[in-house]
Amino acid sequence: MNRKLANLMAVFLAWYFCCGCVTKRLWEEKAFNEPSPQPNLQLYYSEAKHDVLVVYDELHERSSSVIRRGYYLNGHRSNVGKPLFIDRPATNQLQQIPMFVKTNAEILHVNTNIYAVLGEPATFSLTVNGVQKGPYELPVYPSDFHQGTQIALTPLAVIADTVIIASVAGAIVAYMYASGYHR
Repeated sequence: MNRKLANLMAVFLAWYFCCGCVTKRLWEEKAFNEPSPQPNLQLYYSEAKHDVLVVYDELHERSSSVIRRGYYLNGHRSNVGKPLFIDRPATNQLQQIPMFVKTNAEILHVNTNIYAVLGEPATFSLTVNGVQKGPYELPVYPSDFHQGTQIALTPLAVIADTVIIASVAGAIVAYMYASGYHR
């Protein structure tokens, strides 16, 4: 193989593997919402719903903002694992569930029919009337707004891909011309 052609191929392969496709990357990247590293977890029992209200701090991966979330443990979830969140969880009239760390000796002397044992990193188990349930993990799910952002940015990504391809093609033609391939 001609040395000039080998150099040309090397430039093309470096561009292809380093730059990639903007549109493809836009649609491959996902942003997630996940429990904050310090989720400030609180659990409440609702007699009316016969369910546990889970309240915690959630971290939005892209913006690094933390918001307080609440959902019922046995409530509906979307197909991506996102619980049905409730607006401003009202906990005033709910019984707060005592929480213990796994190694806490106080668990042996609990005088309640429901309590939680915290696990690592964002998990907990419930004991209700002596029966252990769980472990339960705080939810991690893709951000909702991301798909709308992807749709809005797709035309710009296509333009960027076109510019990149035209630039590389122009560089290849210029290289070939300067190297004497035009003869």
